[in-house]
Amino acid sequence: MRANTVDPMKEAMRLHQAGRLAEAEGLYRRILASRPLFAPALSYLGLLELKSGRPGGLIKLQQAVQLAPEVAIFWLNYGLALEEHGEAEPAEKALRRAVSLDGKLFEAHMALGTNLRRRGCGQAAIAPFRRAVAVAPDRPEGHVNLGGALNDAKDFDAAAKVLEQAHRRWPSDPFLNFNLGMVRANENRTAAARERFAAAARQRPGYVLAQWHAALALPVIYERQADILEWRDRWAEGLTALEASIDLSTADGIAAAFRAVQSGTNFHLHYQGGNDRALQERYARLVGRIVAARYPAFVASIPKRQHAERVRVGFMSHFFRQHSITKTHAGWATRLDRERFDVHVIHTGADRDATTEAIAAAVDNFHHRSVVDERFLSFVRGLALDILIYPDLGMEPAYQILAALRLAPVQCNGLGHPITAGFPTIDVALSSARMEPPDAAAHYGERLVRLANTGFCYRRPHIDASVRLERGEDAVVYVCAQNLAKLLPEQDELFARIAAGVAGSAFWFVADQSSVVTRQFSARMATAFRAAGLDPSNRIRMLPRMGQQAFYAMYRAADVALDGHAWSGCNTTYEALACGLPVLTWPGSMMRGRHTMAVLQMAGLHYSIADNADSFVELAIRLGINGDARRDLRAQVDAHAGSVFDDLAPIQDLTQFLLDAVRR
Repeated sequence: MRANTVDPMKEAMRLHQAGRLAEAEGLYRRILASRPLFAPALSYLGLLELKSGRPGGLIKLQQAVQLAPEVAIFWLNYGLALEEHGEAEPAEKALRRAVSLDGKLFEAHMALGTNLRRRGCGQAAIAPFRRAVAVAPDRPEGHVNLGGALNDAKDFDAAAKVLEQAHRRWPSDPFLNFNLGMVRANENRTAAARERFAAAARQRPGYVLAQWHAALALPVIYERQADILEWRDRWAEGLTALEASIDLSTADGIAAAFRAVQSGTNFHLHYQGGNDRALQERYARLVGRIVAARYPAFVASIPKRQHAERVRVGFMSHFFRQHSITKTHAGWATRLDRERFDVHVIHTGADRDATTEAIAAAVDNFHHRSVVDERFLSFVRGLALDILIYPDLGMEPAYQILAALRLAPVQCNGLGHPITAGFPTIDVALSSARMEPPDAAAHYGERLVRLANTGFCYRRPHIDASVRLERGEDAVVYVCAQNLAKLLPEQDELFARIAAGVAGSAFWFVADQSSVVTRQFSARMATAFRAAGLDPSNRIRMLPRMGQQAFYAMYRAADVALDGHAWSGCNTTYEALACGLPVLTWPGSMMRGRHTMAVLQMAGLHYSIADNADSFVELAIRLGINGDARRDLRAQVDAHAGSVFDDLAPIQDLTQFLLDAVRR
């Protein structure tokens, strides 16, 4: 009678899966001692060595795929190892090989989707997660990640559908609750979002990510002006709770808190219309404490270089592509004198387009790196920049991590998102001489430097006149193309008063990426119109989101553009003037409410700047009922708008600032 024999490899894998790693490793090594080229043992031993931080793990995993290139699981292991080493693009190739070899390997689809999602390729990540759900519909993590990727891609309706269906099956899954909370937040169902976040935190002790969002979630838009103060107080209370509860005494605690910082910014706080400096500095202190614990080697100051060569200046953004930030800030990098400056542009966004390539061709050094990790930090420090400029702190989560660190001797906030960064590691806020109010220095923790005029060297856009938008039978069309979050409830009544004063007028707004937010805004505006005795059904038009030339066609079809007050237009104002469209503004008290005023002043279009809410309404009505006045103002726009484009005065001021900064 033959005794039963145990397959050593199966036994090693059983021990591995049971968490008995030392025993598993010993058995793998005994197997390799007798069979040095046995691919399964190489692959799994490589994983163990990689997990424990020992050298040689990646080499063993690579050997395994070379020895057995037809085995999908070895490619999966190799891809995960490359990911761990920060080799995101080679990892993607390995993971794609795994799924091509075995389309039913759930873990490979999940790993590929995670790789793409981590690199900001949210749209591309959807397909692998869909396949993961199809392969294993009873595993909730596939649904969690599919919903998250759809949310990243801003397909909020589809994300909600996936996550709601999954939540009915697994109501106690903390990750499902968290991702459903993220979708609810994007739908402006903020109370419901906080409930989901709080549920996730209860279901998973130590889930700092859920605690963070439960404390800091804010509405996208507000139903009533009074709601703003209530939510602001609630946000401040949540921040206080996090300040007291974040535990950085262990590696696990640091990792959990760092994941929270990576997951979003306090972007929506800045649309409430107030002076955010105090709250922003508190938030930055908390973020800075977490980031310093995660990357302690990158917080120390950097001595300045001794200069016998060109000033080495870096511009780093997630948005060096066809984007509003590039429209306002690309000229800072591309127009500097190459005799004086060694310019480095660092693009961290996943996407590249023709605009990206044009910038790359216009500067000395263009670097595209879409993964922000410790290797990236070392790379930036290795550039030995004299000055690092962030055009848009506050928009992309990774940049609040970068802003909390010291990567160059002088670091600047470019105010593409016009709020103080709040970090002591950001030395200077580069702003506009025309936009800033007299008390502006009190709004910033950074030293404020005002560049000439609007601060931007804004390139005149190309308008394709063949693209047209039919305006219908409306007598007068007013357009307000601002992000709906910029339009606070205090302004609704003004639109309604203008509508009441101009018979047959129509008001065009551009939809939000969330259909729910669009419906909420439309309902809020309709309420204001009905309060003024107007039927909103034929007066308010929510236009779909559109491409660039269609956006210009909308401007060419309208009669008057109406600006936001607390947060005015910037790109939208430049583009309206390029299309010959008059823009009316009532400037706010903060720089972010004074963009349009600055552009109009520079063009000499002072008639379009109102002193207060009443004069804003009166001016809009006057232009609405007087066709000759509209035509005269259009003629002035056509005659003078050119002066706001391709302005080199801000570049001259930026040049002087950079030279002075390295000498200070």
